[in-house]
Amino acid sequence: MKCHAQQPAIVPALRLLADIQHQNLLRRVRGVLERVNQSLARINPQPFTARLRQQPDWIFKDQMRERVDYGEFITTWQTVRKFPAPERSNRFPWTHLSKGNNCQAQNQTYGSHNAITPCAGSIFQGGGNFLKDLLSPGRSLKVKKPIALFSVLTIILLTSASVGALERLEPAAGCYIGFSLEPGHTIFDLSSRLGITPAVYNRYFKFPESDSDLNPMIEFLEEVASFNAMAMVTLEPWEGLEKIVESNCVRVAELCASFERAGITGIFIRFAHEMNGNWYPWSQQPILYKEKFRLLALHVRSRTARTAMLWAPNFGLGYPFGTPRPAVDSPEFKALDINKDGTINHDDDCYEPYYPGDDAVDWVGLTLYHWGNPFLENEPPAPNTFVRSITGIFQGNIPNFYLRYCAGAVRRKPMAIPETGAFFNTERSGSSELAIKQAWWRQVFNSGGAQESMDVASYYSKIKCVGWFDVLKQEGTAGNNWIDWRVSADPSIRAAFVHYLRAPRTGGRPPHHLTADEARCLLLTTDCETENPLSVEFDSDGPHLTLPTSLGRTYQLLTSPDLKCWTLTDAFIIGTGGPIRIPVSDPSPATFYRVQAIPYR
Repeated sequence: MKCHAQQPAIVPALRLLADIQHQNLLRRVRGVLERVNQSLARINPQPFTARLRQQPDWIFKDQMRERVDYGEFITTWQTVRKFPAPERSNRFPWTHLSKGNNCQAQNQTYGSHNAITPCAGSIFQGGGNFLKDLLSPGRSLKVKKPIALFSVLTIILLTSASVGALERLEPAAGCYIGFSLEPGHTIFDLSSRLGITPAVYNRYFKFPESDSDLNPMIEFLEEVASFNAMAMVTLEPWEGLEKIVESNCVRVAELCASFERAGITGIFIRFAHEMNGNWYPWSQQPILYKEKFRLLALHVRSRTARTAMLWAPNFGLGYPFGTPRPAVDSPEFKALDINKDGTINHDDDCYEPYYPGDDAVDWVGLTLYHWGNPFLENEPPAPNTFVRSITGIFQGNIPNFYLRYCAGAVRRKPMAIPETGAFFNTERSGSSELAIKQAWWRQVFNSGGAQESMDVASYYSKIKCVGWFDVLKQEGTAGNNWIDWRVSADPSIRAAFVHYLRAPRTGGRPPHHLTADEARCLLLTTDCETENPLSVEFDSDGPHLTLPTSLGRTYQLLTSPDLKCWTLTDAFIIGTGGPIRIPVSDPSPATFYRVQAIPYR
């Protein structure tokens, strides 16, 4: 049964207007931030521009924690912790900062109580998580809560308002379980082996595509929809970025819109992944890449509500991964030579030159694998390799990806790990396959159950999707040996994997990692505008629903057979400031209705 509402064609225009307003707000906030930073820099020799959110692998439950309440500003210095000399090498102080709060850190040499100097680059942005400052051995940390300047308070209020909303397909809590399907294998095959139905499935498609090339994508989306799951469509421009034209983008956007109307939970568009590598035809062309990404995003975002644009470079260790592709002195080369030293090397930023912009990106992500320890050896990863990678800790000049894109003052994008896995060479000796893969998934999917690794679910809560690369393939990097990245093939490995993901958390809380049905129910019941179901009314014009509306607000109708899991319909309602009638065809006592406001980002 379908419901039809008034003026659905207005929705794209309203969505575009909302996007423009959002970006104008962000530009205004950034401008205010820059001006206040300049003012504060004249007061303090260390500018309030660098923010640090680094969390190394040593964690101790007995560490003292200082709570800074949201909106609280005092000017007194408070010592958080000073450690005696024997503990210098492995103990660091913590501070708990609520979201929206800034603190300046200063350090004091151990044994000295006179000279106190600012700790370089250590302006903490409160995110409601435990933050750690990396001090040299033998130093203690002091935290100063800043004065309640009107301008600073204004910035906090503005940035909190701009980053509080969820992005498209972002769950309010939890993390989607994802899988890259092995060629020739179906969702039914994988789900039958695992005993659960993951929330997200990834496949790769040539882009742009001909009419016949669309058929595999259509079949994939149909298969995903039949399992109440979400699709990750990885678009690969094998003929080069320059071949992509507007009509190609329109076709993909309209295809996604048609599947949304048919009831698919959601679609991720992962365009030209790993663009910062040097192994694809679309690699290391930041100017052209951003142009095509934005073109695709424009049409996807204006035609859909549950299709998200995912920007996903490769983890930056080893950048630029050999000889850079751009010709010297070309515009693309100059765009990548960040420090203007005439070369592209590890001193240049491996992420930001490729970022298409906040208005075009819904999710950010990283391709991040364990490639052996040491490289290409069948050995488990070192503790907290995953956290070190996403934060850039102890990795030379690699930026802190998580802080920059997911936990900053303005950017709070949800993060995906669309591809991950643990290297196991079937033609070499070493540690057991279970030991290697288990050590990696206990880091990547850690929600408090692995003491040797950080609780990613708590400290990096913006990681909202992790996809395992469940494929056996020959890897050129490993001499064309057969590398088994899978967790689903061996019964003992998949049993241990599923048990870890689905085990209840501390205190009897439900699992953090979501299956397809859990994700669908969570997504489709958020931001509900009507607390109770709407009642079907009957009059001379036929059965209908009556919805009180706000002027210009956009709503979408949901249906449910049991008041538990709600399904989005293709009925969009534009608020008039008064009640609106929503016609209902073939009303049934077994169908319930409610309405949600659509959050356009």
